[in-house]
Amino acid sequence: MTSTAHCIEHLTRPVPSVEAITLCGSHRQGTSEISCYHREPDLAPSVPRVGGPGRVVDFSDPLALDSARIKTALAEHATAPLVIVEGTFALALPKLTAVATLTVYVDTPADIRVVRKTLRKLQEGQDPAPGLLGYDSSHRSYTRNVTPTREHADLVLDGTRTTAQLTAELQAHLAEQGRDTSAP
Repeated sequence: MTSTAHCIEHLTRPVPSVEAITLCGSHRQGTSEISCYHREPDLAPSVPRVGGPGRVVDFSDPLALDSARIKTALAEHATAPLVIVEGTFALALPKLTAVATLTVYVDTPADIRVVRKTLRKLQEGQDPAPGLLGYDSSHRSYTRNVTPTREHADLVLDGTRTTAQLTAELQAHLAEQGRDTSAP
């Protein structure tokens, strides 16, 4: 789980009226994450499969996101007073940022991002090799699609800080806006 996802988990756990949607490549058991990516390589940008034949969806390209799945996920949370959408490309999607009341960019150095992803894959029992082997292209995609969104974010958080610090900073910002995120 990313530090942003941990922050959202800490923010939403005590407050049932706050709901979260995580844009991710696959649903992880026991989480609120949903897959908002195309599943078929012929429907999205694709790359050669590492260590095998064929092609796979290129999750490092925002065009691989399935806008219909995102729309459905948002509709399922339409009555919540606060919905947090988290994901690498969340701020790179004009349809999402157009309806957002607050955009937050978590600024995390590349080396920390790759270490966290590798550790997460290992903890989940997955092979980290495809992510590490594809790092060069995913880093270029991040630089091209994600980094520029920082300048348009309403709030920029330091991704090297602890989950508790990120949560506190986000809660303080929401409180300044008049959004109560404390437990009832």
